[in-house]
Amino acid sequence: MGHISGSVRHNRLVITVCSALMMIGVTDALAGGNACCLPDGGCQDVSGQLECDSLMGFFPGDGRPCVQTMCPAPATGACCSTSFPGGCGDGETQADCEMLGDGVWEGADTVCNTSGVCGFVDPTGACCNPNLKGGCLDLTQLDCESDKQASWGGAGTTCTTPDICAPPTGACCDDMLIGGCANLTEADCEMGENASWQGAGTDCQQPAVCQSPGACCSEKFEGGCMDGLLEADCNSQVGTWEGEDTACSSSCGNQPPTGACCSDDFLDGCMDGLTSSECLAATESIWQGADSLCSDPDACETLPVGACCSDDFAGGCQDGLDFFQCNNTDGAQWDGPGSTCADQDACEPPSVPVAGIWSIVMMGIAMAGAVGLLVRSRRRVESGGVA
Repeated sequence: MGHISGSVRHNRLVITVCSALMMIGVTDALAGGNACCLPDGGCQDVSGQLECDSLMGFFPGDGRPCVQTMCPAPATGACCSTSFPGGCGDGETQADCEMLGDGVWEGADTVCNTSGVCGFVDPTGACCNPNLKGGCLDLTQLDCESDKQASWGGAGTTCTTPDICAPPTGACCDDMLIGGCANLTEADCEMGENASWQGAGTDCQQPAVCQSPGACCSEKFEGGCMDGLLEADCNSQVGTWEGEDTACSSSCGNQPPTGACCSDDFLDGCMDGLTSSECLAATESIWQGADSLCSDPDACETLPVGACCSDDFAGGCQDGLDFFQCNNTDGAQWDGPGSTCADQDACEPPSVPVAGIWSIVMMGIAMAGAVGLLVRSRRRVESGGVA
């Protein structure tokens, strides 16, 4: 047993001595093994802070060698050298810059064409500002535009440049102007009652500068249509522009119905393909209803019929009556040629009573003329002429 105990003690001693030697070895390895991060992004083990400073490096000071240290990427900035166009290059490290021979590094995060970098001086220009004495002062762009009311005239301009601070002109669209457009200041343009100024720098020579917006048909829009777009804007949506002053309510498949229109204004007394409103614009006209044709057997020989609204009728409405038949009933309202009681807005009262009264009066005048047209048409037919 004693022999065994002696062996154990001997082994323990050996382990203790080896551990001590290992610690001494580690300590010796760390001696002079402090990481120093160099300007070029590299790393060098040094004895301490002073040696790292002499290398213009960064000393982490945590006692770790380079193999255990991750140095930051080298800083970049402007480098002044004849090797670069204009004498300055951006995004260069200090080490790379100084390798150029004549390179002078301006510091981390510096940028060329900035005041003070590589001798650059911000150019000045005329700064027009009502808050300045005389309304103008030669300043750098940055200094000028620090005031929202100011307008910089550009590098090299001066307050002595003729009209440098004159108000800008733009295209002024007005039907009262020759050609419908003139390049004017905003103030001069707004003197026109119906004028529209298109903005500073716009010109009457630009295509469609005075174009009025209209409806644009495109699957990109909800409902397939959007109001108030210019042709170019509509084209950018891969849409179909319906023209100036058009509206979605009558565009993109929402066009009002057309039909035959009877009037002495037309050759042979009839024209196809007109809406009700277009027809009524003709002299003593009669619209024959939706989808009617001048070639129909009874075209221009009978009065058009529509829905007649009255409390005397079952459901308050009766289809198939002409204007005179409808108004034989007291208090009745005729909804117009081609209308039916099934229409969504059938028998709705006029939004303005006076306007409704005048509509009836004008309809009566139109229908009275229409009767005369029918009489003349029938006389032509009876005499062998063309109706």
